Amino acid sequence: MATNSNTSEARPPKAYSCVRCFERKVKCDKEHPCSGCVRSKVEWQVSSCFFIAPWCQCEARSIENRHLVTRQGYTDLSFCSVFRIPPAPRRRKRKTREDDVVARLKHYEDLLRDQGIDPTTPSTTPSKVDTTSPLDDGDNSSTSVSKPTEPPWTSGSLQGRLIIDQGRSRFIQNKLWTTVSEELHHSRDVIQDTESEDELDALDDRTDFVLGVTPYPTQTSSLHPSPDHMFKLWQIFLTNVNPLAKIVHQPTLQRTLEDAIQDIDHIPRGLEALMFAIYGAAVLSMRDGECEANFGESRASLQSRYRLGIRRALTKARFMATSDIVVLQALVIYLLTTRQVLDARTLWTLSGVASRIAQGLGVHRDGTVLGLPPFETEMRRRLWWQINLLDFRAAELSGFGGMSEVNWWNTKVPSNVNDVDIWPGMKEPPVEHTRPTEMVVCLLHYSVGAFWRRKLLQAGTAEEDLTRALQRWVATKTMPEKDAFVDEFQADLEEKVLRYCDPAMPLEMMALIIGRTMCKGIRFMAHHPRRYASEKDIPDSERQFLWTTSMALMEADNLAHSHRSLQRFSWHIDAGFQWHSFIFALGELIARPTGDGKDDAWIQIEDIFKNHPT
Repeated sequence: MATNSNTSEARPPKAYSCVRCFERKVKCDKEHPCSGCVRSKVEWQVSSCFFIAPWCQCEARSIENRHLVTRQGYTDLSFCSVFRIPPAPRRRKRKTREDDVVARLKHYEDLLRDQGIDPTTPSTTPSKVDTTSPLDDGDNSSTSVSKPTEPPWTSGSLQGRLIIDQGRSRFIQNKLWTTVSEELHHSRDVIQDTESEDELDALDDRTDFVLGVTPYPTQTSSLHPSPDHMFKLWQIFLTNVNPLAKIVHQPTLQRTLEDAIQDIDHIPRGLEALMFAIYGAAVLSMRDGECEANFGESRASLQSRYRLGIRRALTKARFMATSDIVVLQALVIYLLTTRQVLDARTLWTLSGVASRIAQGLGVHRDGTVLGLPPFETEMRRRLWWQINLLDFRAAELSGFGGMSEVNWWNTKVPSNVNDVDIWPGMKEPPVEHTRPTEMVVCLLHYSVGAFWRRKLLQAGTAEEDLTRALQRWVATKTMPEKDAFVDEFQADLEEKVLRYCDPAMPLEMMALIIGRTMCKGIRFMAHHPRRYASEKDIPDSERQFLWTTSMALMEADNLAHSHRSLQRFSWHIDAGFQWHSFIFALGELIARPTGDGKDDAWIQIEDIFKNHPT
């Protein structure tokens, strides 16, 4: 002990960050408790705010002694006769700004060389490193011919674009973000993270659970609503959310929830996660006034509570290693209802997690191949295609390709049946309806991927993902071929679904708007102005077609928001916004703010911003 005492005198104590701040890598004011733990307003964090002492030279003791010291509540662990503290991280010599920039530049040059790109080649936009994309301009020669450029198809054309600015970089692969980066002219606008420090702290708490840990206690029972509110939220979910994301079976889950409410403290972990996902989805689909009227709380307060509940419940259920399909259903509903909260890249990453979990459960294989009963087969189909749709949309918004190769999974499109047509224990597959069912909106969304997949399999190019196939199609097909392709898809949609939809029925009205919007959106992409070497080369007739199509898409979006019977679906409408055509329309209005139809266009733009405030 004398040796320890001498060591302490020779090395005076220093102030260190508390454990909480050290783990989160944030600045600690070294008070007790520190302001970070106090600001968190979580009792267990404040009471657990303690500091660790520096590394000592004595021998380490057993791991059991560590637990003993922690349980006894010591906050000064410098006495190393019982406890050995890990060494503080060695501080590196701070580099100058110039050294840091040079090192980063060299690193990015090496990355470019690995991709076969010479970084010394002059570029007209220094902050962007561009590789040829099937939708990019091929030859920017001085000849001014109003003819679309058709670049040759090479493997290098799929490399995408690396945007670099001030030591940061972002790789984008699809045309939405490539187009935006070109039109913004400043790579900083594409790369820059917009969150404040406080927002970053909040985001950190929101995504900690992905690693299987959580900064919160795992107790969840106090976060459940009252039984009356549970059933009310369930009914709101069935009305507003379930018709657009059919991944749970209403009759079966109804009975399960009725039993669970009788003993909320002893329900399966997967079911509890699903319940919190349903609570959160129901609240998301409501307006502020509805939440106050039905539950006596603000929408923000309810959302915060139930998102905390789903994160805790998913962590308790060990969702990353789950073999329970109910847990996967909970995760997918959570992701569907946080698309406006999570940033695009985080959502894309989490949708990839959902896809991997689904593969681990074999959901990517059709139940008929696996020998599963008809009911399980149908529910797994619904879940797999919803995950694919979610992942494709998240990938597009984050700047990457969408669905991967189509030849490694064989799950069929869900059947056109209502929930009452299927049940656990059924022996024969359900008989499909010829007219719209509860699945009408979901099947419309899946029809695009199914159509592309069928074409790829017929062409023998199923090793490509759907995004690359779309790029190849845009780059190599003539305009008549593209129009014929879209005509075929639209005719198929009209023949099988849209002609049977009744506008007096809200869900079928929604299907009509979505179906027509999808066809116009695909046609717009076929005629995308990026086919031309420059904006000036677009023929007047083509420009007018693009303008008319963009206006029709904006009008459809505004109609869906203004239609009273569709307001309960607005959460879904927001997530399917047609960004490509909207960007083109804005560019046209900036270049030519006046003229025929421009006044009406400005009105549509104003309504768009009102309907999509964030």
